[in-house]
Amino acid sequence: MEHSLSYATDEQGRVAEIEASQTIQNSVPGALTTLTMSVKASKTSSSTSEKSSSGALLVLGFWLLVSIGYITFYAFHFKFSPKVIVLHLMLVAGCFAGLLFLLSTLMRIRAIEAWVFGRLVWASTWGLLIFCLSLIYILNVVSLSEWGQNITWNIVFKYGSQLPALIKHQPFYRLPIYVAILALPLFCFLGFWMTARSFQTLYIRIGAAIYDRVQFRSTYLVMLATGLFLLAQLWPQQQSIRSQMSFKKEPIYNFFKPFNSMFKENGTFDPAVIQAHQEAIAYYPEDQDYEKKSVVLITVDALRPDHMSAYGYHRKTTPYLDSLLNAGQLQLSSQFYSNCSNSYGGILSVLNCTPIHQIANANFNIQDVFNKLGYYTCFVLGGSHSDWYQMHRFYENNSKLDFYRDGFHSKNFHAKDDNIVLEFLDQIPDADEAPGFFYIHLMAAHPGGVKLPEYARYQPAGSTGYVNRDQRRWINYYDNGVLQADDYIKKIMVLLTRKGYCEDCLLLISADHGEALGEKGRYGHGQYLGFESVNIPLLIHDTNAAADSPLLAYGTQIDIGPTILHRLGILKPEVWAGRSVETVSEGVSYRYQRQRKSYGLIREDSTGIYRYLYNTASKQQELYKIDEDPKELQDLSAEPRWKALLKELHQNCITTFRLDIES
Repeated sequence: MEHSLSYATDEQGRVAEIEASQTIQNSVPGALTTLTMSVKASKTSSSTSEKSSSGALLVLGFWLLVSIGYITFYAFHFKFSPKVIVLHLMLVAGCFAGLLFLLSTLMRIRAIEAWVFGRLVWASTWGLLIFCLSLIYILNVVSLSEWGQNITWNIVFKYGSQLPALIKHQPFYRLPIYVAILALPLFCFLGFWMTARSFQTLYIRIGAAIYDRVQFRSTYLVMLATGLFLLAQLWPQQQSIRSQMSFKKEPIYNFFKPFNSMFKENGTFDPAVIQAHQEAIAYYPEDQDYEKKSVVLITVDALRPDHMSAYGYHRKTTPYLDSLLNAGQLQLSSQFYSNCSNSYGGILSVLNCTPIHQIANANFNIQDVFNKLGYYTCFVLGGSHSDWYQMHRFYENNSKLDFYRDGFHSKNFHAKDDNIVLEFLDQIPDADEAPGFFYIHLMAAHPGGVKLPEYARYQPAGSTGYVNRDQRRWINYYDNGVLQADDYIKKIMVLLTRKGYCEDCLLLISADHGEALGEKGRYGHGQYLGFESVNIPLLIHDTNAAADSPLLAYGTQIDIGPTILHRLGILKPEVWAGRSVETVSEGVSYRYQRQRKSYGLIREDSTGIYRYLYNTASKQQELYKIDEDPKELQDLSAEPRWKALLKELHQNCITTFRLDIES
C-alpha cells in the first residue's frame, strides 16, 4: 500500500511539472507579445508627440521668418546699419526661447499641466507676444515715415488713451484703421489657439529634455544656474549691447528705452560745449539796460511759407497775418531754414540757438536768458512734449518755468487740439510789472493736428489712403490747417492783450520744420533735408512799431534767439552761434543741418548763399545756389566749375559731423 501511495505521489508530481512547463511555455509568448505591443505603443506615442510638437515649431518658425523679412526691409528702406538685423533677430529669438523655457518649466508642475484653462493661457501668452511685436513693427513704419523717429512706449501709452479722437482727426480713411486694430489681435490669438495643444506637447518635451536628463532634479536650481550662467556671459558686454541697440535703432529696444541719438551717434557731443554754456549762464549779466517788453514766440508744427498768403500763396490762408503785412507792421524772411526736418531737433534748435550737432539739455536756452532778466516765463505747447522723446527735460534743465502746460495736461481737449493753448493761456495771471516770455506751439498745420470744421474751406480734404494718397485732398487738408493756425495766432494775441502782456510786445512766428506734400512722391517729414522739409517761415510783428523794411535777411532757426535779443537791446550770450536776421552777415558763415543719414551745410559769403547736401547711405551730393535758386531746382554738383567749392563743403561736413568714424 505504501508502494501504491508512493507511486501515486510521484505520478502527481510529474503531472504538476508537466502542467507547470506547459503554463510557462504558454505565458512566454504572451509576455513577449505584450512587451512588443508596449514598445510599438511607445514608438507610436513618441511619433505622435513629435508630430504634435512640430506644429508649434512650424508656427514659431513662421513668425521668425516674418521678423527676418521685416527687419531686412526696416534696415534697407530706412537706411539703417545692416547690424540692426542681427541685433533684432538675437532679441526676438531670445524672447521666443525665454518664453518657451518659462512655460516648459511651469508645465513641470502637474496641476498646471492638467489645468482646464491651459489652452486659453498658452494661446493668450503667445498671442500677446506676437501682437505686441507686430504692433511695434507697424507703428515703427508709420513713425519713421511720418516724423523720422522710432515709436516709443510713452507715445503709444499717451495717445492710446485718446485713440478714438486720434483716429477721428487723421486725414485717412477710418475703416481700414479700425479693421486693422480689431483684426491684428484676433489673428494673433486665433493662430495660437489652433496650435495650443501642440505648444503644450512641446513644453512637456522641452521640460523632459531639460530636467529629466540632469543630475540635479530641482527645477529651481537648474533655472538659477542657467540664469547665472547667461548673466555672467552677457554682463561684461551689456553696456556695449545697449549702445548698439540704441544707436543702430533696434526697434524693440528703442520702443522701451527711447533715446534720440541724432546728436551723439557720430561722437559730436562735446562736454566742452556743455561747460562753456554752463559758465555763460553763471556769468551772464542780469543788470542790463534794455527795452522791457513782452515776447511771444510761436512755432506752428510743419508750417511751410509757400502755403501762406503772407508769402504770396494764391489761396487766402493767412488773413490775420496779411492784415498786419498790409498795415506795414510785419516783417518776414523769404529764405529761412530749419536745422532738421523733425520736431525734436527743430524746436531745440530754436530754443538752444546752437548748431544741430551741439544741442544738449544743459545748454544756455533763450528762456534761461529771460529768466535771468526777471521775465514771467510761460510755455504752452500743443502735443505731448512731456513724453515726446524726453523733450521736456530740455525746457527746464537750467531754470524753472513759471508756467508749463502741454497737450496731455488738458482734460477737455485732445492733445493735438490747439484749443488747449487758449485753455491754458486763460489760466495764467494778469500781467504785473514784469514782462512775459511766451513760447507757444500750435498743431493745426500738422497732418495729425485737430482740424476744426469751421476752417474746412478747401474741399475735398483728407479722407485718403495711407499708401496711395490723393495729393489734392492732402493739400486742401493742409491749407485748411494753415488757415486755422492763422486764426489761432490772432486769438492768442487777443487773449494775451486782455491779460495785459501784449499791449506792447514782440511777436515772432516760425516753424519746427516743413512738410512734404507730394513733391517727388514724398509726404510728411523726418526723412530728408529736401527743400520742402526744411524751408520754414519767419515773421516778426512789433505791436507798437512800424516795420522799417518788410524783408529780413536769410537765416536759420539758431538766428531766432539772437534776433529777439537784438530787437530788445539785450546782450547775446557768447556761446550762441546765431546772429540777428536784421544785421548783415560779414565774411563767411556756416549753418548746419542734419536728418538721420542726410547732412546739410549752408554757406554764406560775398558771392552768395549755397546749400550743400550729403547722404551717407547713398553717397549722393547736391549743391544749390539758394539766393538765385530758392526752390532748389538746379543741382550744381555735376558742373565742373563748382568742383572746388563742392570739395570744401564736403570736407567741412565730414569734419563737423565726424563722418569718417560713422559706422
